[in-house]
Amino acid sequence: MSKRYNIMITIVLILTLFCAGCGGGKVRQETKEASKSAEESTGGSKEEGLKEGSLVAIIPSDMSDPNLVYVSKCLEKYCDEMGYESALFDPQANAQTQANMISNAVAQGASAVVFDPIDSAALGTAMMEAKEAGVLVITTVGDIDEMYHEYRDVYVGPDDLVAGEMAAECFKEHFPDGAEVVCIEGAAGHSAQIRRRDGFAAGIEGGNIKILDSKSCTSWSTSDAMTIAEDFIVMHGDKMDGIFCHWDNGGVGVVEALEAAKYEPGDVFMVTIDGCYNGFDLIREGWVYASIMQDCNTMARVCIESIKTLQEGGEVEEIIHPDLILVTEENVDSIDPGW
Repeated sequence: MSKRYNIMITIVLILTLFCAGCGGGKVRQETKEASKSAEESTGGSKEEGLKEGSLVAIIPSDMSDPNLVYVSKCLEKYCDEMGYESALFDPQANAQTQANMISNAVAQGASAVVFDPIDSAALGTAMMEAKEAGVLVITTVGDIDEMYHEYRDVYVGPDDLVAGEMAAECFKEHFPDGAEVVCIEGAAGHSAQIRRRDGFAAGIEGGNIKILDSKSCTSWSTSDAMTIAEDFIVMHGDKMDGIFCHWDNGGVGVVEALEAAKYEPGDVFMVTIDGCYNGFDLIREGWVYASIMQDCNTMARVCIESIKTLQEGGEVEEIIHPDLILVTEENVDSIDPGW
């Protein structure tokens, strides 16, 4: 199959998914600045030539999320390096739109689909169609509900259960005599929200950490986290020792609420997850004790390497968890998260 033909397929797929993506989904055009950032963070050189089965559809849950923007750009870069065409789409946090995009990618001849499930239980039919058509299905960042694992080939991403447990350990070590905490959770129904919640709950067992309250968001938005934090400050501010926030940029919203309520850095012990520039700044400023970092660049590389290995008849693990990194004031200046 020629490179020119692959490019034609990509254009057709983009137009088809653009039209089919009901619920506001649309293609996001890559900016020169974002492309440059991804290239600098991933490095490497492009392999010569394209093979049959070279089109990879990348369908993150929501390109308004900076984490998913960075992961998507890394995925595009590694596709380019390893000789694949890529097409990037944005369902804008609409599960039905994401399902439609997966189905249309299959219909238009994509050889692999890489996506972050919006709702871990809502995409089974689209995944089944992909599997039956011989399309490789790779989930990343978040995973699909366990009942649909047979329809995905590989999950490459953080072990969010372990991330929640690591956060719990931070609280237990800091409060050996016990504490009362609130939990500000990510987007309801996303596997990261579910597993980070469950990991934290399991991790505090046997200690003296009590959860005063917890609430999930409608999306992974800073403003949602700030609103929940404002409510928790009103309801529990007189006895709230700590805050577990599921994501770093949510922590930014929490800090805004704390500052408005006249809190100072260190007044409330906080742990977040993700590992990004904003989270690292909160550590430097003393608002956050630790951010549990997921290695997005490695995740993207392993996704595309897995596609290549499977297409060549090799085997890969069904679940691949790149190591999580505990980032505190001791090592925050020695790590570049990339986003």
